[in-house]
Parts: sequence; C-alpha cells; structure tokens
Amino acid sequence: MIIFTSEQRDQLLELQEGRSLIIDPVPVADSDNYAINEIFLDDPEYGYLYDFLSKLPTADVFLQRSGLTLEQAKAEKIRLINAECEKQLNALVSDYPASERNTWEQKIREAENLIDHGVPATYLSIEATQRGVNVETLAQKVLQKADEYLSAAATITGNRGRHTDAVNSLSTVADVLSYDFLS
Repeated sequence: MIIFTSEQRDQLLELQEGRSLIIDPVPVADSDNYAINEIFLDDPEYGYLYDFLSKLPTADVFLQRSGLTLEQAKAEKIRLINAECEKQLNALVSDYPASERNTWEQKIREAENLIDHGVPATYLSIEATQRGVNVETLAQKVLQKADEYLSAAATITGNRGRHTDAVNSLSTVADVLSYDFLS
C-alpha cells in the first residue's frame, strides 16, 4: 500500500491532468490520508508517475511493487532526463515557425560569408529589404542569435549529460528513482 497526504494526492491528480487517470488514491478511513494498494506501470509513458511516486515517504513499498531492475530504472530515469532536455531545447525555438527554423543554416552561412569575406547574401538581402533594415545589421543579428542559441543549448545538453552520468553511476533502484534531475 502506498499512503498519500491530501497534498500529495492533489499533486498526483494534477500530474495526470489531461491524461487518462491511471492512479486515483482512495480515502483511508479515520484519516486525512489517501492510499492505493497496487500499481503496475510497465509502459514508459508513465515515467512521470514513477518519478513522483518514488519520492514519497512510502516509496520503498512502491519500489518493491514496481519490480524494476537497476537497468530498467536507469533507462526510465534517462528517458525522463532526455524528455526534459528536449522540452527545454524546444522552448528555445518555440517562438519561431518550423519553416523559418529550416532557413537558419542558410542564414548563418550567408551572414558569416558576408561579414568575413564580403560575399553577397541573397537570402539575407531579400529578408533585410522586406524588414527595412541594412543587410549587414541583419547578418550581425543572425550571428548574435545563433551564438545565444548555441550557448543556451550547450548549457541544456551539458546538464543532460551530467545527469545521465550521475544516474549511470548509481547502484540501487531506489537511488535511481529518487534522483532529482530537475533541481
């Protein structure tokens, strides 16, 4: 049995918001707590629930019931780390449509060639004309934004690698499932 406080139950229900309700703890008689008896979450889609449940004070019971091997626990935690990395990387570019993102390599190449070698920049010239700005100014802005993106992406992917290495160094299922990569 896994015991939940009212607050933990609310957090659990909030986690599942917009998804099919997998876990709905029931009230424990003569108590402010809630409980579930058994849970089987073999589908990796439910990793967010593993992560939440593994941090409860009654997690040892949960971990025994989950039946995860050390390698499965590591794979699941790394999947969650990778998903968070993707979420953060996607947030960096979410303000731009995919069709515009598809032009970034060309824009960077043209900006570098224009600034470094004075090579005319066809794409950037057209965009600069449409925006009413100087093509050299636009080229500088393209390179500045590329540097900012790469710096932020390097921080995110570096954190992903650090957390993955940390998870791979752990030696128990409980340690893996309780590893907090979000703080």
